[in-house]
Amino acid sequence: MLLPEYSNGSTWQSIKKPRFRKSPVRPGEIQECGDSSCYNNSLHSKKFLVVDDTKILRMLATNILVSLGATVEQCENGEEAVKLVDEGLKRDYPNLPYDYILMDCQMPVMNGFEATRQIREMEKSYGVHIPIIALTADVDSSTEVTGMDFHIEKPLRKEHLLEAVRYFNSRVT
Repeated sequence: MLLPEYSNGSTWQSIKKPRFRKSPVRPGEIQECGDSSCYNNSLHSKKFLVVDDTKILRMLATNILVSLGATVEQCENGEEAVKLVDEGLKRDYPNLPYDYILMDCQMPVMNGFEATRQIREMEKSYGVHIPIIALTADVDSSTEVTGMDFHIEKPLRKEHLLEAVRYFNSRVT
């Protein structure tokens, strides 16, 4: 299997930290089609878990995802996320309960870092890996996003979300 090569010559296996994206996207950097209609249903049949303690941010993420054709489940802390993933793996294995998880880093009860650590442990017994996308407003404090695959700065933007999905898709092909 060929691994994607990055501009610095490294491949996915040699990357120790997740990719980071700072806002805003420069004009033309992401756009792959002529207008916003290309986004419609671009995530059709994809299942997302949105984990954020702020209701308005969960709703924003959900609205973006639904507008792209995705199915969304929400929860408000890492403890709930771990429980949902655990139940989903037990119920749906060998299918993944979610294609992607959008995980806030700083939450009460259980933060996104600990939730990710527990999800990664759980996945080992099934031999699976669910892509986890870190969502945080503070990029500088998130340089050690252990176990997370990609990072998007808050507030979530459709272009950044699609970039993350393209990143994961390029790793699979």
